[in-house]
Amino acid sequence: MKKLHRILFWLPFGAEGLSLLGFLIALTRLPETIGVHFDPNGLFDVYDSKFYGFYPHVINVLVLAFTALFDCAVRKVKLTRKPALSENRENKIRQAVQLWLDWGRLLIVAFFCYWNVLVITQTPLLTAVPVTIVSLMMAGMIALIAAVITIIFARRSSC
Repeated sequence: MKKLHRILFWLPFGAEGLSLLGFLIALTRLPETIGVHFDPNGLFDVYDSKFYGFYPHVINVLVLAFTALFDCAVRKVKLTRKPALSENRENKIRQAVQLWLDWGRLLIVAFFCYWNVLVITQTPLLTAVPVTIVSLMMAGMIALIAAVITIIFARRSSC
């Protein structure tokens, strides 16, 4: 489980690094005004300076920073004040929360890397891919909320 966590933790960082490198390389060949936002039909509806192409990278860096801090907090925080949960059970809860956090981070970063590729190539958005990614993200968030609720009820029943 720890190996899977390490892989899922660092994979989005590598993906964002490669995505940013690709954008920096493409920045020299992009015209001054590029499509930077998509309408509901998947076509560009906002055209602006090519430097607005950094938008997906800013979001990815914020997501990576926030989730890295949250991951650190999950590892350090005590789930209960009283030793009501066994150490093994507490570690399993931590691992489950970390796994869902890793999965959500990977999906969000993948979406914005995909957006970056579309901005670089100036191609329309394929709506099927983002809908699938958003659906998976929502499922992951629901599972994370369920894990948090489970932790809260485990705390209350042990007090």
